[in-house]
Amino acid sequence: MGIPGPRGPQGIQGDPGVLERDGVRVKAATDRGPTTANTSFPISWSTARWEDSEFWDAANPTRIKPPRPGLYKVGFQCAILGVSGPATDIQAVIRRVSADNVTKAIIALQSTPTLANGKTYWTNVNTEEQIGVDEWFECAIYSLVGTVTAKAADNYGIEAWCSFAGD
Repeated sequence: MGIPGPRGPQGIQGDPGVLERDGVRVKAATDRGPTTANTSFPISWSTARWEDSEFWDAANPTRIKPPRPGLYKVGFQCAILGVSGPATDIQAVIRRVSADNVTKAIIALQSTPTLANGKTYWTNVNTEEQIGVDEWFECAIYSLVGTVTAKAADNYGIEAWCSFAGD
C-alpha cells in the first residue's frame, strides 16, 4: 500500500437547505364569466399565490407559461354556478397553446349533467403534460347549454397550479 497523496483545500459547498420549487399557483380574485351556451372562456388569473420561476405574468393573465420545456404537473379547480338555463355538459378544460395559436385540450372533466339555476358544482382537473418552447397552459370553462359562472368566493375558489415534473 502506498503513501496517501497531499490533501487539497475543501471545495465550495452549496446550501443544502435551499430547494427550488419551480412552479406557480395562481388565483382569480373575482368571478369569471358568465359563459353562454356553446362557448368557452379562458380564466384570467389575478394574482400568484406563490411563484418562483416566472410562470405567470399579469400582462398575459390567462397564460401559465413554464420557463423551459419539460414535463409539468398542471391542475385547475373551480366552483361552477348555474346562472340560467339548465346548464349541461359543463367542462373544466386545461389547454396547451402554442405561439401560433394552435390549441390542444389536454384534459376535460365533464361536470354534473344538469346544473340548474343557482346550483353550484365543484370541479378539479389534474394532469401531466410535456410542453415545448413557446407553449403555455390555459384553463377554461365550457358550457354546451345554459349560462354558467366560475365562482371565486365559494369555499374552493378558482385556482390553478403548475410545477416541473422532469425532462
